[in-house]
Amino acid sequence: MRMEKKSPFHRYWPVTALVALGMGTGAWHNAQTRRDKPDVVTGLVRAAVVPPASLLSGTSRWLGAQAGWVFAGRGLAAENAKLSRQVADLEAENARLREAQISNARLRADLKFVETLKRPPLAAEVWSRRPDPNYDTLIISRGRRDGVLPHDLVICPAGVVGYISEADLITSTVVLLTDQNATLGARIQRTGSRAIGLCRGSNSPLLTLTDLENEADVKPGDLVVTSGLSRLYPKTLEGSPPRDLIIGTVERVQPDLSSAGKIALVRPKVNYDKVEEVYILR
Repeated sequence: MRMEKKSPFHRYWPVTALVALGMGTGAWHNAQTRRDKPDVVTGLVRAAVVPPASLLSGTSRWLGAQAGWVFAGRGLAAENAKLSRQVADLEAENARLREAQISNARLRADLKFVETLKRPPLAAEVWSRRPDPNYDTLIISRGRRDGVLPHDLVICPAGVVGYISEADLITSTVVLLTDQNATLGARIQRTGSRAIGLCRGSNSPLLTLTDLENEADVKPGDLVVTSGLSRLYPKTLEGSPPRDLIIGTVERVQPDLSSAGKIALVRPKVNYDKVEEVYILR
């Protein structure tokens, strides 16, 4: 059977129809525009096409932003970690500088104190505070190789710290005034009052000034210094000018229940929890 051949127009008529429709619509749009009349066809097409296009555009932007975060997230995390390390390093450096400034100011003050003494004392660092809870002691960084011996007096710019009880090769143990075994002669430093007694420790923050007569002139706020009647603690430090060895300040006075006299509770001038350097008198 012989097949009938179709004409080219029959094959391309859909395209031709669309072109003709487009040309007609364009001509219609131009005519309406020249007459300042609305183009109903263009309005309908625009109303049908614009919303889906806008939705697709917004969705594309959102997906792009999310994809950007996914790809950039690791880089941002690394950058944040780097900045955090830099901030930590700066804070640590600031802390070191502040500590150096504090230490420098303290050492300058100690130097002025040492310069007033006739015989230079031996400086030592505090390595441990109260290693035994039953005793008020310090471990310091000087020992027999530095010439430290038991019963050497230990002081600081604020006043009396205590005395050396044990000394090994490189360290020594300092018995604080607040220790239960510490006792030293003391007197009230105030014009009109030369009351003398014994300061005793009891492993508590306050010292007890005992052996005071009932008529002894002792008041809260009085300064208490060494009396010079103790073998371990001299009355003054040789220097220019001579310095009294300060023990502390009277906080309150009360009757002594074990005798006819009275006692005074004394707050040490030295804060043993904060002292960092001490000086040994040999």
